[in-house]
Amino acid sequence: MNESARTAGFMAMKGAGYYSRTTTGAKEVMDNATHLVIDAFERQAIMDEFYGRYQARVAASPEGHALDYVHTYLVCRKEG
Repeated sequence: MNESARTAGFMAMKGAGYYSRTTTGAKEVMDNATHLVIDAFERQAIMDEFYGRYQARVAASPEGHALDYVHTYLVCRKEG
């Protein structure tokens, strides 16, 4: 196999030219990690709602909420 055939095996044609093995590898990593980013945003939304509700409870009745921090244990189960 000649050099250009080996090169063509890992390079992809996009628009104006070829991308290197490093660039195509980085794109594959980012493509494969997309779901992790989306999942992180979804988890963050859940935690924001959780702490927002707690903040509202403290604001409505501040008695008994004197600490500057809260220890929270949360057990979650996905159904369906």
